[in-house]
This record gives sequence, structure tokens and C-alpha cells, in this order.
Amino acid sequence: METKQTDASQVLDQYSVNRFQTSKKKDESNAANKNQFMELMIAQLKNQNPLDPKDGGAFLAQLAQFSTVDGIERLNSTMGDMAGQFKSNQALQASSLVGRKVLVPSDTAQYSQSLPVKGVIDLPASAASVKLEIKKPSGELVREITLGTHEKGELGFTWDGLDAGGVPMPSGRYNVTASSLYEGENQALSVFLEANVDSVTLAKSGGVLLNLENQTQVPMSDIKHIR
Repeated sequence: METKQTDASQVLDQYSVNRFQTSKKKDESNAANKNQFMELMIAQLKNQNPLDPKDGGAFLAQLAQFSTVDGIERLNSTMGDMAGQFKSNQALQASSLVGRKVLVPSDTAQYSQSLPVKGVIDLPASAASVKLEIKKPSGELVREITLGTHEKGELGFTWDGLDAGGVPMPSGRYNVTASSLYEGENQALSVFLEANVDSVTLAKSGGVLLNLENQTQVPMSDIKHIR
């Protein structure tokens, strides 16, 4: 896992350094290409046959080609600046989520004896016999919760940390899955769990990742709700 960032200034500093290094390399490459192009054109003029000078139309065509390439580079640079501004704003927004709870797609819950596990089941259609299963990481079933029949939409749930016999379970990580009957067949359902955002990280690809309390990372785009 990459180094975690814990506040807005650190995230933006990291972003600025990465962007500066990338921009510097691109500028150096563009300058080298332009200089090489001009050197080739000057060499052509110096070494042309005085009795058979280079056709003016061909020379103008080369200049037009150079102008087109230069214009495309400027357009790409402008688009790059706009994308950079967007990523900077995204990083700032992500840093404001530190310490808050978000609802994200996950099957791993971090249970604390002082806080119940909360989440939402996404029902793509009306479903019968909706069932929630809480398991240990080893796969051992802790508790099965029957939620009955529900209409299409979001179905909220809470696990109080008790096993099937009413005995409190220790704090730790648990797997949470859901299923229901659709046309007589048992099908898995998407589960979204509530988790605290411990920090945010800028990915190498330029995106923003949220580091959650359950030791997992999710893209900021995966957030269903912020609480």
C-alpha cells in the first residue's frame, strides 16, 4: 500500500510534486523536438543546390506542418492543465472525507464492540427471502439474519455483534454477504458497508484512493453515501 496522507496540505503537496516532475519532462521533450525540427530545416536551406533551390511550396508545407504540430501540442498542454485542475480539486475533496463515514461496496466489515456494523443491500428487483450472513474470515458462519421480502431499492441493515446464540463477538474483521430468491433461485446481492475514512492516497494513475478502517482501499468514485 502506498504512503498514506492524512490532511489536505499533504495530499496537495504530493500531487503538486508529481505534476511538476511530469510537466518538466514533457516541456524538455517538446523543446528538444522543436529545436531538432528547426535545425533540420536550416540545414536544408544551407545545403540546397543554388542552381536548383528547394521548391517554395514544399518549404511552406513544412512550415505549415510544424505549425500544426505545435498547435496540437499547445492544445494537449491546455487539456492537460484542465485535467490537472480537476485532479487537484478531487484530491482536496477527498481529504475532507478523512474522519467521516462513507458507504462503499465491500464484503469486509470492521466490527467494534462499541459500534454495530451498518450497511445497505442493493435490490435490483423485488426479492423474497432476503438473507444476510455474517462470517469469520475463516468462513465460519457467525449469524444468519432473515430480512424477509422487500421491494426494489436499498435495504438497510444493522448487525449488533451478537452470534446466533446471542453471545457478543469480539472486535475484528468479519465478512458480510447477502442473497435472496429470484424466480426460485438463490442469487447473491451487492452489499455496501459503512466504514470510516482513515486517510486518502494519490494513486500512481492520478486517481484518489480512500484508505478505510477495515484495511482496504477504494476509489473515491465508489462512494454511495457520505454520512
